[in-house]
Amino acid sequence: MALTSAQYAQIAAAYERAAADEGFPTQSRAAFVKKAGWFRMLAQIGAAKEIGARSPASCENEKFLARFPLAGPGSKAPEQITREQ
Repeated sequence: MALTSAQYAQIAAAYERAAADEGFPTQSRAAFVKKAGWFRMLAQIGAAKEIGARSPASCENEKFLARFPLAGPGSKAPEQITREQ
């Protein structure tokens, strides 16, 4: 099951709250700190992947598709536009 970076961050925060709770034994709290660290790392990796997925090339594609929509009545393909000019 794939989670988003925000979900990983929420899980990490929950483990950090559990680690701060003095009602848990010391050994469990230490394990919660480790798990929180892992989930923080997964959140950071996920955020980096999300940022990397939005490369300049994909932004250019979005601008192109906004200018020349592919669906809908009266839409023109780029080759039709260049032939008409």
